[in-house]
Amino acid sequence: MSIAEQSSESPEPIVIAHGSRRGFFPRLDRFLARYHRPSTVKMTLDHPRVTFSFDDIPDNAATNGAGILEAHGKRGTFYVAGELCGRRFRHDVFASGAAVAELAARGHEIGCHTYSHADVQLLNPAGYDAEIAASRDFRGKLCALPEIETHAYPYGSVGLVQKTVASRRFSACRGVRPGLNHGVIDLGQLRAVPLYDSDYSDEQIVTFIDEAVARSGWLIFYTHDVADDASYQGTSTRLMNFAVEKAIEAGCEIAPVATTLDIIRRKSDAARP
Repeated sequence: MSIAEQSSESPEPIVIAHGSRRGFFPRLDRFLARYHRPSTVKMTLDHPRVTFSFDDIPDNAATNGAGILEAHGKRGTFYVAGELCGRRFRHDVFASGAAVAELAARGHEIGCHTYSHADVQLLNPAGYDAEIAASRDFRGKLCALPEIETHAYPYGSVGLVQKTVASRRFSACRGVRPGLNHGVIDLGQLRAVPLYDSDYSDEQIVTFIDEAVARSGWLIFYTHDVADDASYQGTSTRLMNFAVEKAIEAGCEIAPVATTLDIIRRKSDAARP
């Protein structure tokens, strides 16, 4: 997503764009960032874990996505870009600030997705800090929300410098590189799998869950909208239900990123001599 506009009811339009990242040096920067690990932890879990996370949070993610999780007694992580709240992009309307506050009140984690949905690879440290500060200020104005612990990079885009900044500002940051988190995990760029109908079949989703069980690992799914007619970057309500039910059937614990991270860290601390 490169541009987001307010709905016609909004007082003025908002435009959020990212620059070209296809050149050799930006691609090299992102590649090297994968192996730059300023913050790691050795993960030991008693049970495999699965997290369902939502980026930008269209209003149907806040209703359908959260509702499906809640129907099973579970909670997820919602990565908010505050400047998008209540605005419209094409056919999507993003959840309002009040809806975000309600999600938090119901026990879901509200994470940082920058304030303006910025491509952080294009930001210098001061610019990145400004985005993070604006995001935290936005949350503070909604209600007495807990401190932001985790972050997801818009577009999954991060370079060496920005990953260092993010690792100092957050307990963990989620990327979009597919895979399972297990063993010594990179807290600056957690692996995650897109829960898109357009990307993976039911059988492939089950394979990811089975791998989490076999390795006692942590599987993070991410998506955007959740609807019967989901976009190519979204999840149908059928697939969302399917993934949640299969994770539960497999014996996985389902919890937000921050909750799982707290458990991992407590176990890591207890294992130290």
